[in-house]
Amino acid sequence: NSLSRLAELSNSLQTETAAYYTDKNTLLTIFNNLPDIPKNKVHILEPSVGTGNFIPFIIKKYEKCEQLTIDVCDINENSIKILKLLLSKMKIPKNVRINFICNDFLKHNFNCRYDLIIGNPPFLKLKDSQLLKEYRNIVGDNVAKNTSALFLNKSLLMSDNIAMILPKYFLHNEDFKICREKSNNYAIKTIIDFGEKGFKGVLIETICLIISTVDKRGKTTCISITHNLKNILKQSILSDERFPNWMLYRNDFFDNVCKRMKFGIFRCFRDRQITKNMLKKSAKIWVIKSRNVQTDGSGIEHIAGYDSFIDEKNIDDLNVSKYLDRDDVYLCPNMTYYPRVVRKPKGTLVNGSVAILELNDDEKVTDEDLKYFSTDEFWKFYAIARNLSTRSLNIDNTSIYYFGKRV
Repeated sequence: NSLSRLAELSNSLQTETAAYYTDKNTLLTIFNNLPDIPKNKVHILEPSVGTGNFIPFIIKKYEKCEQLTIDVCDINENSIKILKLLLSKMKIPKNVRINFICNDFLKHNFNCRYDLIIGNPPFLKLKDSQLLKEYRNIVGDNVAKNTSALFLNKSLLMSDNIAMILPKYFLHNEDFKICREKSNNYAIKTIIDFGEKGFKGVLIETICLIISTVDKRGKTTCISITHNLKNILKQSILSDERFPNWMLYRNDFFDNVCKRMKFGIFRCFRDRQITKNMLKKSAKIWVIKSRNVQTDGSGIEHIAGYDSFIDEKNIDDLNVSKYLDRDDVYLCPNMTYYPRVVRKPKGTLVNGSVAILELNDDEKVTDEDLKYFSTDEFWKFYAIARNLSTRSLNIDNTSIYYFGKRV
C-alpha cells in the first residue's frame, strides 16, 4: 500500500491523465459489495489499473475459483512497469494469471467478454475535440465529455458485471445523460456514495456504480458512507424519468412534497464574466454576491466590507448587463446548502456566485412561493433532490427544476 501510494504521488502525468490512488477503505467497501461469480473460470478486466490497488482485493474475492484471469490495462507505460515490480513482491496464488495491456482502453480492441470490469477511470474533461469525437464514435455517446462516462459506456458492452468509481455528478450532469440512459437499461445493483471520503486529499465527491448487464432490473441498494445510511428502492424510482437526475435517497417525504408542487417553472442564467479585478469598494452599480441574499429569503442586504460595485463603463460587453434594469427576475445563490430565492432590484447586477432565474412563459410566483424556498421543509426536500451532496451544488437548469410552486 505504501509503495503504491508513493508511486501515485510521484506520477508526473497525474494531472494530465487524472490518475489518483484509490484508498484502502474505499476498496474494502467496494469489495464487500462485489457480485459473486459462480463459475470455475473467471475473467476480469481493470481498464485503468494504475499501480494496481484493486488487484489484491480482486484476488481475495475470486481466488476460490479454478482459474482467475485478470487483464490489466493502462495508457501509462511507467505505471505498468511499476505495477509489474510491485506484483513481483506479492504472493500471487497459482490459479491466478495476470495479463498486461499497455494501451488506451477506449481504443484497444478486446476480443473477449468479461465476467467483471472493475476500476477507477480518470475523471478527465477532454479538451481535444478530435480525440473526443473519436471516442464518442467508439462508444456511441455524442454528448459525453468526461473520460469516466466513456469508460463506462464501453464497459457496458464488454462485461456481465461492472463496478466503477465515478464522479458523483454522474447522477445529474447533462454530459452524462446518455451514459445514464444506457446504464439504466441494465440492472443497477448498488450505488455506493462515498461523498468526499473516496479519495484522500482530492476535493471531489465520488460514487461506485455496480451494474449487472445479464440480470433483470429490480431494486437498487444505495449506500451513503458519509451519512451511514442505506436506502433500497426500485430502480424505476431511482431513475424516474419525470425528474432530470437520479435520486439515491428518494423517500415518502420527498414524494409527499412532490404531490404538492409544480416543477420546472424557472430557467437559469449564470455569468462568470465579472471577475474580482473588475470590482470596487464603491462605484455606481452594486454587484450582488451570494452572502447579500439573506438566508431567510426576506431580501438582499448590504454588508460592510463585503459589498462590491462596478463602473457603468465596464459592463457593456457583459452578458449579465441585459438584466441591469430588470426587476421581473429572481436571484438564487449558487453552491449553497440553504437555497433561497428573492426578487432582483433594478439597477443591480450579480457575479458568478448568484444565479438569475427567469419565469417560464405564463408562470407566476407570489411572495409566499418565494418564502417557501427558505423553509426547513424545502431545504430537506432539496437535499434529497441533490443526493445529499456537499460539492455538486451548482444552480443550473437541472437543479432549478426543483424550485417549483405549491399547488
